[in-house]
Amino acid sequence: MTDKPKSTPAANWREQGKPDPHGTNYNCERAALCLGDMTDDELANAVFIHGNERLDLAAVMAGATSPIVYLTAAKERIRWLSRRLEEVRKLVPPGSEGTEPTAYGEEFRKWVEGLFHGIITQAFRAKREYSQKDLSYYLPSLVEGYTKTVMKRMEPTARRLEWKTMDSAPKDGTPILALCCHEDSVLFDFAADKFTVYGMYAEEWCHVPDGMHVIEWGGGSVEGGGEEAVYEMPDWWFLNGGDFEVVANPVLWAEAPVLPEKFRKPINETSGD
Repeated sequence: MTDKPKSTPAANWREQGKPDPHGTNYNCERAALCLGDMTDDELANAVFIHGNERLDLAAVMAGATSPIVYLTAAKERIRWLSRRLEEVRKLVPPGSEGTEPTAYGEEFRKWVEGLFHGIITQAFRAKREYSQKDLSYYLPSLVEGYTKTVMKRMEPTARRLEWKTMDSAPKDGTPILALCCHEDSVLFDFAADKFTVYGMYAEEWCHVPDGMHVIEWGGGSVEGGGEEAVYEMPDWWFLNGGDFEVVANPVLWAEAPVLPEKFRKPINETSGD
C-alpha cells in the first residue's frame, strides 16, 4: 500500500492560529512589491539566471540590478502569492478540494436564489387573489426550479472563465466579474493611522458579502467646499448597478459574461461593521 504524500502547509503560523508575522505588509497589489513591474514568470526566470551571480558593484553603480534585489523580490513575491492563494482557498466550499468545480459555486447559487425569491414574492403580492399561504406553499419549489435552470444555462460560460489577479483589472468603468473577500480585507492602516480606501467606504456605506459579484471601478468624488474643508474620495471597486454605494474587496477577476440587467442589480448587501 502506497503511503499518502505528506502535505506541507503554506504557513506554520496560520496552521497554529497565530497572526501574520508580517502584519499587513503583503496586503497590496503585485505592482507595489519589489520588482513589481515584472510578471511572476519574468521574475522566476530572472532569479534563475541572476540570483547566484557575484555582486558586481561597478555594474550596480551603472544601473544593473544586483542579485540580492532579485532574491529579495522572489522572497516577497512568494509570500504575496501565498496569501493571495489563501484568500481564494477560503472561497472554495469545504470538502470540494480536488473535485471538478461547479459552475459559479455556492455563493453564486445563493445569489440567484435570493434574486428569484424577491422577484417571485413581489409577483405574488401584486396579485391580490394569492394569499400568504399560497406564497409560502409555492415559493420554495419555484425558487429551486428557476435557480436550477439559470445555473445549468450558465455552466458553459463558467467553464470558460479565465481568472486573473486584480492588478490587471480594467479601471475604465468596464464591469467585471470578481471573487470578493471581505473577511481578509484591511480596513485600517495602523502604520499610517488611517482607514484604507476600502475601509473608509465599507464603514460609510455597505459591502458585498464574500463570493462572486459583477463590479466596476469608480465612485470617486470631491467633498466639501466653500467654508467646509475639501477632501477627495478616491475611486474604488463597487457593485455594478449599486450607485457606487456598495463597496467590494475583489481578489480575482474575469471578464463579465453578458447577463440580463436584472442579474446585475445589488441584492443581499451587507452593512458596514
